Amino acid sequence: MRARLQSAELVIALVNDNDDAEVALGGGHWSAVAWRRSSWRDGMFLVEHYDPSGDVEINADAAGLFGAALAERLTELCELELERTEIWRMPAPMQHDPCVCGLTAVAYLQALVADHTAARGAGLVAAALSGPPASPPGVQGLSWEDTEATRRAAAEAHAPLLLDEIDAYTERLRESCKPVVGRLCSQRCEVVFDVFEDGDEVFDDGSGLGPRDPELEALLDACEVAATTSRLLCRKTTLAVAIALCLHDRPAFLSKLRELGVSHLRERQAIANAIGRGVRKGLLASEQG
Repeated sequence: MRARLQSAELVIALVNDNDDAEVALGGGHWSAVAWRRSSWRDGMFLVEHYDPSGDVEINADAAGLFGAALAERLTELCELELERTEIWRMPAPMQHDPCVCGLTAVAYLQALVADHTAARGAGLVAAALSGPPASPPGVQGLSWEDTEATRRAAAEAHAPLLLDEIDAYTERLRESCKPVVGRLCSQRCEVVFDVFEDGDEVFDDGSGLGPRDPELEALLDACEVAATTSRLLCRKTTLAVAIALCLHDRPAFLSKLRELGVSHLRERQAIANAIGRGVRKGLLASEQG
C-alpha cells in the first residue's frame, strides 16, 4: 500500500458524515473525493470534493478531514513539503432523490476513473494545474439514468433478486419526469491547512513553558515560520535532535513529533519545512547534529 500511494497518479474515495467511525450506520450522507498528483505543486495539496447534495455540501467537514489526513500521509511517504491544503467543491449533478447519495457518489467515481483511464490510454500526460480544477466532462454529464444503471449493475452482480424491483422503480422515475438533469452545483474552495497562517498561536514569550533556544528561534525566524517557535520549544525538542532526525528520515521525524505531543498537522509540517528551508538556504549545515 505504501508503494502504491507513493506512485499513485489518482486517489479516489467515498466519505461519509459519520462523526464516530466506530458506530455503524452513524452517518446519513455519502460523497466522493479525488486527488490528482498533477495538482500537487509548490507545497500545494488540492483535493476535489464531489457532493451529491449540491451547494449545501453536507460532507464539507468530512472531505476536509479526509484531505488533511491524505495530505499528511502522502507528504510523509513522498518526503515532500506541505504548505497549503485546499478542498474544492466541484461542479457536479445533484442527486435525483434523497436516498441515492451513495449511488450518485459511486457514479462520480466511475466517471473520474473512466476519464483518467481514457487519458492514459490516449497517451496524454496530465499538465500541471494552473488555475481552479475542472470537473471532467464525464462527471458533469452524468444523469439520473447513469446513477440507476450503477444500481442495476450492482444488483446483477450481487443481488439479482432485486432486479425486478429496480426496473419498476426506474420506470416510475422515467414516467414521472421528476429527475432534474443538467443542474450543477457551484464551485468553491476551502483552505483546511496553511503553514503561514498565524491565527492559532497557543504560546507566546510569556508562556513560561521553558527557555527558548536562540539558535532554533533564529532558524525559524529566517525560514518565516517564527509563529511555531514556542510550540516546538515547549515540547522540549532540541535543535540538534530535530535536525538530525529530519534530515535522516523526514517521515520518522514527523511521526516522532506526533509522539511528542505535536498533535496538529500545521505544527508538524511547519517544523519540518523550517528545517528543510534552513538547509537549502545555507542557514543550517546538513552535517549538524
